[in-house]
Amino acid sequence: MLKQNLTFKLTQKLSPQQIKLMKLIQLPTLDFEQKIKNEIEENPALETGIEEKVSDFENSQDENFSDNNVDNQEIDIDSYLSDDDTPSYKLNSYNYNSEEEDKSMPISSHTSLHENLKNQTNVLILSKKEKIISDFIIGSIDESGYLSRSIDELIDDIAFTQNEIISSKEIKNVLSMIQNLEPPGIASRNLQECLSLQLKRKPKTNDTLIASKVIDEGFDLFSKKHFKKMQEKFNLN
Repeated sequence: MLKQNLTFKLTQKLSPQQIKLMKLIQLPTLDFEQKIKNEIEENPALETGIEEKVSDFENSQDENFSDNNVDNQEIDIDSYLSDDDTPSYKLNSYNYNSEEEDKSMPISSHTSLHENLKNQTNVLILSKKEKIISDFIIGSIDESGYLSRSIDELIDDIAFTQNEIISSKEIKNVLSMIQNLEPPGIASRNLQECLSLQLKRKPKTNDTLIASKVIDEGFDLFSKKHFKKMQEKFNLN
């Protein structure tokens, strides 16, 4: 039995001018300005305001990029935009060395949040295993305050890096401790849990009890703004 397969392949060819433009886009602002100044010095016509045809301008581009070399080959954009062409200011942000302190750089809120949570856990009575779990949970909290790793992923992370076998119950117990820290709603796994945790910190009034019930039992209606259905479901006036 014959089988036919249809395969699509998407490629993109770049002109020498497009390649040069891409290189310019990747430059930091100061380098970009310097590049413009160099171009003006090399081409006085740019400085005097003489307008040339596009074809004439293209012919004056860098001789290192020939039309024959580029037009006859397919260029992989992903491989072209490699780390070798990445500006140094971008690479430095991913290769930060704590010993190379930049006093002019403010501390990010992401870092201060983690430090604040770790300081709060220092007053908790934790076993050695619970401290490991706590550190992993805090390290998995994103800049918005949400827990970015699932329970199973945390179990795997700890087993792989610490050679510790942790149960989901142990993870949940420590997670509950961290969720009781400040700010309210920290280490939530989704918006529903975040709102629920915040409401639990509020004084127990009739309004907060109703709000908690709506979030816990009718979050789908709440998120879709089906207020009439919410009124019917929870007997709200």
